[in-house]
This record gives sequence, C-alpha cells and structure tokens, in this order.
Amino acid sequence: RAFHQFIPFDVPKFAKRLLEHFKPDAVLWFESELWPSLLSQVKKSGVPFILVNGRVSDKSFRTWRRFDKIAKELLGCFSLCLGQSEQDKERLAALGAKKADCVGNLKFAGMPLPVDGEKLKELKEKIGSRPVFLLSSTHFNEEEQFAACLKELQRVVHDVLVLAVPRHPNRGGEVAEMFKNKGFATALRSKGEDITPAVEIYVADTIGEMGLWYGLSQVTFVGGSLINHGGQNFMEPGRDKNAVIVGPNMFNFVEMLAKAKVAGAVLQVNSAADAVEEAIKLFMEPEYLRERAEKAYLWTVKEAAVLDGICRVLNEELKR
Repeated sequence: RAFHQFIPFDVPKFAKRLLEHFKPDAVLWFESELWPSLLSQVKKSGVPFILVNGRVSDKSFRTWRRFDKIAKELLGCFSLCLGQSEQDKERLAALGAKKADCVGNLKFAGMPLPVDGEKLKELKEKIGSRPVFLLSSTHFNEEEQFAACLKELQRVVHDVLVLAVPRHPNRGGEVAEMFKNKGFATALRSKGEDITPAVEIYVADTIGEMGLWYGLSQVTFVGGSLINHGGQNFMEPGRDKNAVIVGPNMFNFVEMLAKAKVAGAVLQVNSAADAVEEAIKLFMEPEYLRERAEKAYLWTVKEAAVLDGICRVLNEELKR
C-alpha cells in the first residue's frame, strides 16, 4: 500500500510532528536534496535511515567542500548512503557519510513509459511506412541547430518524418514557428494538427506522451546534450528498441554513458550535423539500425536488474 504525503516546511516541530504521526520503521531518502530539520529528527528517532540513489554533481561537490562541517553533519544522519555511481559514493564518503556504497543507478530500473495503445495504432496508420527520426527532450537552440541540417536527412532518406519533442512543452509554438520559417512543412500537436503525408516535422508539445513517440520512432536523438545542460535520460528510447544518439555534453550521466558506449548501446556525436549523418547511416543500412537498436534494448534490460541489487542491500541493512 502506498500513498502520497507532502513534506511540511523544514521546521523542527513540523518535522517531529510528521514522524510522530506516521511512526516509520525505516526511512528511505532519495537523491540528494537534504532538509536539515527533517534529517535531524529522523536521526533522533533512531530508525534505519538510508540515502538511496544519492548524487553529488561537480558543482554540488565544490559547494559542499566549502561547508564541510555542515555536509558532514547532514550526511552523518544516514546509517547508509547509496550513490548512483562509484564517483558519487566516493564523494559522499569524502563529505562525511559514515557508510557509503554503490550498487547502481536506480534510473536504470525504470519501466518503459506508458503508451495509449489506441493513439499509437492511429498514428502508426497515419505515418505508414515512413522512417521516423525523433528529437527527444530538446532545449532552446538545439532545434535550430538541427534545422540547419535536416534538409540533408530529407534529401537522402526518402519521406522521412521528424518528430520534435521539446523538453518544455510551452516552447512548442515557437519551435514549430521556427521550423516553418526555415522552410519545413510543420504541424503542432497541441493545435490538433494531423500528421499528413505532406508534414515533414511534427512538433509534439504535450505532456505524458513520451512513450508514444518512442513507440513510433526508429532513431532517437536525446536532447540537452548539444548545449551545456548535461544531457537527459537516454535509456528510455533504448527500452523501445530505438537506436540512440546523444551529443557531446553528457556530464550528468558520465558513468552511465561510459557503460552504454562499451555495450554499443549509444552513439555519441559532436554536433547536430554529426547526429544527422549518423541517422542517415542508420536509416540507409537496415541491418546496422537493427543491430544498434537491439544493443540499446539488451543493455537497458540488463541494467534494469540494479533494482534487485538495491533491494538486497536495503534488506541487509534493515535486518541489522
């Protein structure tokens, strides 16, 4: 049984009241947003207190090093800190965690995104046999970088459809307008515009339909990686058997990316033009596309076993 409860303002008496009301036997704290009063009250309660999937970015590590006494006091509240990566584990230990370990990144364990079967069937009928290139979770300026080179994709790959899914749906209108101004026949989902045979770029600016777009595409470029953002989760398209391409700026996923590249599950490029070049190669060589998509899928399935490892460690810790 699970339910949602908002956390109160981080004031000692509110935090204490929360714990007195729910009387938890154990507390799992996810990621790395540390609330001092609540952490302190959980520690005082004496129940097992575990940080799961902890992450310490370069910026956060530099900041906490300047306030090392505070960091040590906060992290010292946990009986165990599980880092997303070996680097996170080492940083948590350096900042004062009493016991730090790494089993893997919980993001690896995510299930495939939900898909509306009726919508998927309807859109597949409209798209037909057209090849589909997805620009996923793109940020400001990334779409414009692609606009400069997508004509080459269209020239080589007959009747290709580009799905553009901005990370922030409120940008959909401006993204569609930009593509139109660059000479592309564009349709916008939020306006109810259809994917007709004439549409070259379909801008999907809705919420909760990402699984739909992965289910329609064969090749995906994952955004946030051509700009200084650090990338987005690139496992999701792999779960839907897409060949996956990312840009050069993936500093939020260093260890994850290294594993994926060794497994042949992702292609990393330096520019939008390079991404288009790779997409052309994939579409023009079906066996190469099949191989890349299969490797991406098998790697995500293998890494999803991280959940079993985390549960094993948690069970061992909670038995103490």
